[in-house]
Amino acid sequence: MIRTYDDITVVDRFLIDSAVSARTSIHAADLQEEALQHFRQDAAPEPLHYLRWGAYNSEGGAVLYFPSAQRGGIAWGADAQWTDADSADDALERYFGVDGKSMVP
Repeated sequence: MIRTYDDITVVDRFLIDSAVSARTSIHAADLQEEALQHFRQDAAPEPLHYLRWGAYNSEGGAVLYFPSAQRGGIAWGADAQWTDADSADDALERYFGVDGKSMVP
């Protein structure tokens, strides 16, 4: 069981650059839907940053980060929580409260 950011030893990193990669790589339903909407609405969508740790299903944790909006969604077996962040790593640190960081709605 992962309890804190320090306990995460392996984080897989992906660039999600299409609806196809969103469907195949993102398992958290909330995050997948946000990514698919991003690729449907934008004629020239930017790649999204995606971090995944733990089990590779809805029980694992994941971060989906939108660079131009500086916004990240964190899902860990439930509905995603969203925060303003400087990077996908920053969003993850905010989720776990590393160095006093907190989620910014």
